[in-house]
Amino acid sequence: MSPGKKKRKKTTATETSQDSRRQTEARTEAEAAAADPAAGERPAAAGAETAEPEWRDRALRAHAEMQNMRKRLESEVEERTRMRMEALFQELITLNDHLELALAALPDELEQNQAAAGFLAGIKAIAASFDDLLRRFGLEAIQPADDQEFDPDRHEAVQTEEREGLEAPRLELVRRGYQIGRRILRPAQVRVLRPAEPAAPEQE
Repeated sequence: MSPGKKKRKKTTATETSQDSRRQTEARTEAEAAAADPAAGERPAAAGAETAEPEWRDRALRAHAEMQNMRKRLESEVEERTRMRMEALFQELITLNDHLELALAALPDELEQNQAAAGFLAGIKAIAASFDDLLRRFGLEAIQPADDQEFDPDRHEAVQTEEREGLEAPRLELVRRGYQIGRRILRPAQVRVLRPAEPAAPEQE
C-alpha cells in the first residue's frame, strides 16, 4: 500500500471521530432541553425583564415633558391674553377720561337751556353706560375718600398744597385710577392737601 493511501484512511478516521463527538454533544443538548424546556427561554426573558424598567422610565419622562410643555403653553397663552386685555382696557379708560373731561367742560347754563337739556342728559347717560361696561369687565375705579391716607401703591401725588382750615391732611381726586382684581392698571392721581402752618406772631 502506498503512503498516499494510508494518509487518506487516517484523515477519514479523524473526521469520523469528530462527527461522533458532535452527535454526542447534540444528543446531550437535546436531552437537557427536554428535561428543562424553559432553559432556552431564560436568557430572552431575562433580557425582557431588564428592558422593561428602562422603557417604563422613558415613557414616564416623556409624559412628564409633555405635561410641562402643555403647562408652559397654557401659561404663555394666558399671559398674552392678559396683556392684550390690559392694552384694550387702557384704551377704554383713556376714552372714558375724555368723556368725563368733556362733561366737566360743559357750561352750567346748558342745564337751564331746554334745547340743550336733552343733549346733556344723553351725554351723561353714555358716560354712565361706559362706567357700567368697565365694571362688567372687572375694572374697579380707585377713588380715594377725603379722609383716606395716601397709599403709594394706589395713588399718584401730582401736587402738594397747604390749605387753610384743615385739621388733618386729606386727598383731593384729580383723576380716577383703575384696577382689575389686585392688579393696578393706573393709580389714582391725587392732590395732597395739608393743614397750613399757623402764621408766626408778629414781633413788636
